[in-house]
Amino acid sequence: MSETRSSSALFKRAEQLKRWEESETNRQPSEMGNKPKKIKFSSGCVFLAACASSDKEEVLNLLKSGADINTANVDGLTALHQACIDNNLDMVEFLVENHADVNRGDNEGWTPLHATASCGFLSIAKYLIEHSANVAACNNDGELAIDIAESDEMEDLLQRHIELQGINPEDARTFEERSMLEDAKFWLSSGCLGDVPNPKTGASALHVAAAKGYIKVMNILIQAGADLNFQDYDGWTPLHAAAHWAQREACQILVENFCDMDVKNYVGQTCFDIADVELVSFLEDLRKKQASMERSQQDINNIASKQQQQRNNILPKRRLSSDRSPLSKAGGEAPHTPSGGGDGSVTIGGEEDATPADKMAKVEVRDRKMDTSSGAPGGGDRNEQDLKNRLNREDTSPKISPSATNASAVTNSTNSSSSVPSNNNNNNAVTSPSPKTEDEIFWKPASGLRRKTTDTKNITLSKLLSASLSGSVF
Repeated sequence: MSETRSSSALFKRAEQLKRWEESETNRQPSEMGNKPKKIKFSSGCVFLAACASSDKEEVLNLLKSGADINTANVDGLTALHQACIDNNLDMVEFLVENHADVNRGDNEGWTPLHATASCGFLSIAKYLIEHSANVAACNNDGELAIDIAESDEMEDLLQRHIELQGINPEDARTFEERSMLEDAKFWLSSGCLGDVPNPKTGASALHVAAAKGYIKVMNILIQAGADLNFQDYDGWTPLHAAAHWAQREACQILVENFCDMDVKNYVGQTCFDIADVELVSFLEDLRKKQASMERSQQDINNIASKQQQQRNNILPKRRLSSDRSPLSKAGGEAPHTPSGGGDGSVTIGGEEDATPADKMAKVEVRDRKMDTSSGAPGGGDRNEQDLKNRLNREDTSPKISPSATNASAVTNSTNSSSSVPSNNNNNNAVTSPSPKTEDEIFWKPASGLRRKTTDTKNITLSKLLSASLSGSVF
């Protein structure tokens, strides 16, 4: 049974091969075999590989062909960094003699001396210091080489050279921050932000300040107009940098100034994706705080807008004097608007500027109007009531001696705060108050006087008239 299956499989395979040989695909010439198979590496990778293998001859040939001796890998490590880490003093000397930068930092700010101190290689450290390595250089964490020294011997070596060069370690640790602070203050005072992104990383000054927690620098850069959402060559914003390096206060400042927390870098990561694990919950709280601040800011803007609109809609009030009213210009009567001081006097629009003769003329015009209206239905009753009110007011007004005035003056006399001199040339003559119109008497009685309560309902018009002429009092 198994032999039958085997022979059947072989037969089928033979048929497949036969069909393949007869197919059009098999008849087409193959070109893949004619193409040379090469993998081409970048010149930088070739140079670093030659240095790592200590092939000095190859390194010299590459340098002659234009290779950069300070070429770095993706982490920013140069050939000198790698030689120090490998404790290859011979290669270190060769690279330094060919002008390698002894103070070149990697992506973390570590110089070759930092790498040597962390590994504890004393001979390489001495050689680097003798060839101008900076013992005061700081990495991105603000650490000197002495701060990360692996052994006591290394620490003693570095401390001795720090003292010989008169370096203040604390000043050295804050040198970068102080330099950035001076630049930021200059940009703010000049009104021109002169920040130029790093040519290698594309990072702005705000990126650096946020990553290292330079709070004063951040505040001034923001005041100077730094872009809170500026992205470097990897798409990182300052908030990405602050979150990745766990700078809480820097994150808070950026969020409170309304940076965009949802910006993604060029691989689709937000600040939450690359943040330090202990900082994620803090960022979530900051997101809620920012949303609340945006709502509050919107409410403030709405209120300010409404207040501005109200101020724009309010027109200045016109102050009109009574003597410029249309009625005054036309010679008509001003509206009877009671006003006055504490003495109870009544001022009618236009009356204060009029002469006594004008006031008397107005009284006569009013009397004629009242006489002509008596013929109308109900006119007599209105005149009769007006006379009653007039007599009641006259009855309660102060009496003036007959020697100081005539009968017509007694009829029109009222309590008044202003007075006019008498026409009598006698020096002992009593000054009488200025005559008031019927409108004044009608609208308000003299202040502080009680009105006469005599019932005048049954008094006839003829008695009232005779009383008015004789000056008698009921």
